[in-house]
Amino acid sequence: MDIEAKDEKALRKYLLGDVLAKEEERIELWLMSDEKAYDFVAAAEDDLIDDFLMGNLKIHEIERFKQHFLAAPERQRKLQFSRSLKRFVEIPNPDMALAPKPVRLWPLLLDLFRYRPASGYAMTAAVAVLLLGFSWSFFRITELGRQLNSTVTQLSSVQREREEFRRQLGESQSLGDKLQSQLRTIEQASADRKTPSNLGVSLALILTPGISRGSSRMPTVKISPDVRLVKFSLVLLGDHYDNYRVTLLDDSGQELWTRYKLAASIIGQNESVIFTVPGELIPAGDFSLSLKGISDSRPPEDIDSYYFRAIKGESYENRRSHHQ
Repeated sequence: MDIEAKDEKALRKYLLGDVLAKEEERIELWLMSDEKAYDFVAAAEDDLIDDFLMGNLKIHEIERFKQHFLAAPERQRKLQFSRSLKRFVEIPNPDMALAPKPVRLWPLLLDLFRYRPASGYAMTAAVAVLLLGFSWSFFRITELGRQLNSTVTQLSSVQREREEFRRQLGESQSLGDKLQSQLRTIEQASADRKTPSNLGVSLALILTPGISRGSSRMPTVKISPDVRLVKFSLVLLGDHYDNYRVTLLDDSGQELWTRYKLAASIIGQNESVIFTVPGELIPAGDFSLSLKGISDSRPPEDIDSYYFRAIKGESYENRRSHHQ
């Protein structure tokens, strides 16, 4: 740091809270990085307390001393101790009773040691013990404060690393889900393209919602014996889900076939759910396809029912023989 140990004015203003925020941040960073910094701060605190007790502070410094410096309980105790010690070692001057002049601490202690009787030695020893105990307590508190600041910094770093790892994990899971959904769509599309040519004749039927059962507009499909697959396209009207489930029902409501995890595809200007149903599952009669929307955060929701009618038609071989 570029703070000099002898910069007493800067430390004095810092203790009185009379520095700008940038300067305060610079001094606090110095306190955390330099092990000897707290020794200089402790000395500056003692000097500031002595100046206050001797009346050497200016008016604005006295206000900041009381409001800012004494806000810490430790400094209040130091002030009380110094005031008591000062009262003990001061020698009052009868000629200046109205304005007693403070004297230096250590010369008085030496005089007390040199000219006082045994009681004076005992008091001086007690004062020395008190000073030693206070110094040890102060430096111990300072060391504990430094250790606490270091622990808080480490905990903050660990918390930031945990949040960053959690965010990366969430992004990885989201990307994995998208890739898996795309893979299922590609596999389904590939299966839909390959199956008809391998299995035989297939039919395609586009169904839209809003047509009721028994309506004259209900779509009709001819199912001949050689039809292996019927390809359905269910048009969606503003419904958006992660995936869909389709169930084929006969006229009595009995389930004949179900397909899970179907993705929507864009056909022209509309989204549709496309799938294939084995032709052998669709005899002559009226049928419905129940479409449900599936989202990870919600239970399946009913979207609509699509109705159609199946009639039996002649096989491809019979039609060829008739034409011949």
